[in-house]
Amino acid sequence: MEEIRYDSEELKRLCTDARFARGRIGVPGAKKLTLRLAQLEAAPTLGELPNAGRPHALERDLAGFFAVALDGGRRLIFKPLDPAPLNGRGEIEWQRVSRIIITAIKDYHRG
Repeated sequence: MEEIRYDSEELKRLCTDARFARGRIGVPGAKKLTLRLAQLEAAPTLGELPNAGRPHALERDLAGFFAVALDGGRRLIFKPLDPAPLNGRGEIEWQRVSRIIITAIKDYHRG
């Protein structure tokens, strides 16, 4: 990615401080988080993100966001930092997104 930002200082610390992450989300979650962040940093755009972690666009109340799997049901959730480039059908062109903001780490499948 050209740029990765964080929605809050606590989220930034969770993503950049391995010891803090281990304490908050456990060893398996922290290891997956480190791996996913390295994959995001290495990919020039979201469209070139490796298939590991099952990257996918979200729907309904999370439309416009993207997620990758961490451990269990937990996901790393982010969105384009700039207004998202859209195709003719109004869908985000993920292959043109190179700047993101990480907004959450959570299991959005749970109520």
